[in-house]
Amino acid sequence: MCESCAVSGPTFFNPAEGQSCRECPGLQVPNADFSACFCKPGTFNVVEFGDVTCFDGDSASDLGDLECVECPSCLECDLAGNTSLKAGWAFYGQGVARRCPVEEGCIGIDLKPKAAAAQLWTIEEDGFYPAATLDAQCATGYAGIICGECAADYNHLRVGRPCDPCEDGRINVPMVLGLFFGSLVFGIVIVSGLIKTLTDHGVITDLRLMIGFYQILVRKTNAFV
Repeated sequence: MCESCAVSGPTFFNPAEGQSCRECPGLQVPNADFSACFCKPGTFNVVEFGDVTCFDGDSASDLGDLECVECPSCLECDLAGNTSLKAGWAFYGQGVARRCPVEEGCIGIDLKPKAAAAQLWTIEEDGFYPAATLDAQCATGYAGIICGECAADYNHLRVGRPCDPCEDGRINVPMVLGLFFGSLVFGIVIVSGLIKTLTDHGVITDLRLMIGFYQILVRKTNAFV
C-alpha cells in the first residue's frame, strides 16, 4: 500500500510515482494531491513574476536561493498560488506599482510572468507605455496612467474624484457649480487686487473726485434749466 505524503508532514510532496516523499522548499506548500509545491499564502513566486516595488509601501525582490518571498503591501497573496495587485493599485512600468488617485478606479489585476510583463510594458515610439496596457488595469469609466483619467463618456470635476458617466441632455450640476464658484472667487481676487493697486497709486481717489465733481456739475446744470 502507498501512504500519502501528508503522513510525513504538512510540507511534504511526492514529485513522481514511485519516488519517496520530499519536503517543499522554503515558504512553499504542497498542492491538493501532494504532487507539486507552490508558494504558501502571504508569499509569491519572485522567480516567476520578478521584483515588485510598491511606491508609498515596500518592495519584494529575489533573495537568492528562495523562489518564494513575502508579499509586499500592494500585492494580494492570501490564496496559495494566486498573486495579484490589490484593488486601488496599478502598475506603471514592469513591477512598479503606485496607488491610484481613486481607489475604486483600479481593479487589481493578476500578475503576469516576467516574459509576458516585459512585452506589455514596452515603451512605444511616442515614449509612453501602450494605452491598452494602462487601461486594462482600470475599472469601467477610468483610463490612463494609474487610472487617473476618465474614459470616453465619463467625467470628473478634478483628478482624484470619481468618474461619473456623461448623460445626453443632462448637465453635470456639481461640475457647473464648481466652475461657477471657482470663477467667482477668482474674479473677486482679481478685482480686489486691482482696487488695491489703484488705491495705492491714488487713482481710486482721483476717480472719486471726478465723479463727485461731475455730480455737482449735473445738479448745477439742472438748477439753471
